[in-house]
Amino acid sequence: NQLLKSKIYEPDLKIDEMLGGDIEAILLFLRNTAFGTKYVLSSYDLKTNQRFDAEVDLSELNIKRVDLTPDQDGLFETTLPISKDVVKLKLLTYGEENMIDKEMDEYPKSMIAPIITRKLEAQIISINGNLDRESIVKYVQQMPIADSKFIRKFLKEVEPRLDLTKQVRTPSGEMIDITVNFGVDFFRPFFGV
Repeated sequence: NQLLKSKIYEPDLKIDEMLGGDIEAILLFLRNTAFGTKYVLSSYDLKTNQRFDAEVDLSELNIKRVDLTPDQDGLFETTLPISKDVVKLKLLTYGEENMIDKEMDEYPKSMIAPIITRKLEAQIISINGNLDRESIVKYVQQMPIADSKFIRKFLKEVEPRLDLTKQVRTPSGEMIDITVNFGVDFFRPFFGV
């Protein structure tokens, strides 16, 4: 957050109101301009049971193309496969995601935090035209698992993001997919050198 706040100069552009894909794109731009586009990732070769490093070119990461566009309110409408209810859904902003994550961090450690439930409550805006928040919370509590999975998959497919997967060749010659992470090494590539 501090890095983003110090690098975004547009007064009307608030980080918490941006989507996760926007944040990824800014972080990628900042990383590429500071350290260049080459990035070394560590992975595992299943044939040799050895770890190996693979260099990827971050400038080759693509934006995931989305065919469906939201309505004028930024909402997506879909019909759930099991209940057949029509829901209007929204993508969570970076700030909303962080707020839910903080809320889940405070959840008792002896219990499983209901992060999926909490996100669904925030993502569902209406059910069959009903906008009542209490009704939506109650609905989510009783929702069939298949409908819950459908919503999560649907939103993942319509959310504009970077495709953070790259194909690399293992030392044994196999091609595997690895994922670029925004961890400590992403902005400190020479850490430990």
